[in-house]
Amino acid sequence: MQEPLKINPETAELLTARASARGLSVEDYLKSLLGVTPEQSAAPGPKISVDVRVKPGRAGTDPEAPDWEVRELEDGVIKESADIYENMTLAEANQIAEMWRAKKAEAEASTAEEFMAAMESLAEDVEPLPRDFSREDIYFPQG
Repeated sequence: MQEPLKINPETAELLTARASARGLSVEDYLKSLLGVTPEQSAAPGPKISVDVRVKPGRAGTDPEAPDWEVRELEDGVIKESADIYENMTLAEANQIAEMWRAKKAEAEASTAEEFMAAMESLAEDVEPLPRDFSREDIYFPQG
């Protein structure tokens, strides 16, 4: 798990004020700045998993026999027949499955890293509030 983003209190107050002014939570405000639509954040993608099994009609009693297949599933269902690799030994099937799982984890990690990098660069552009700034300045501006 990635460490929480560290933001100084002045920046947090500014983000909170700007989010409030738009009627948004801070999280939704930051997503809007990054161009993430509510539909994108609300609709999770399919759950992708990898399955090793004995090919239908084969015995599967000999791990060295080419009786095994690797399947990529979306929400537990095969969406494309191209997502099935067959006629492998058990060791080959497990090796392919592990490679797919590693690639999936790598892709998910890079997405999270890109998001965190975008958040950090966003925070760099926010000018800190003056030390004597208070919430009263937000609710009761003078001028």
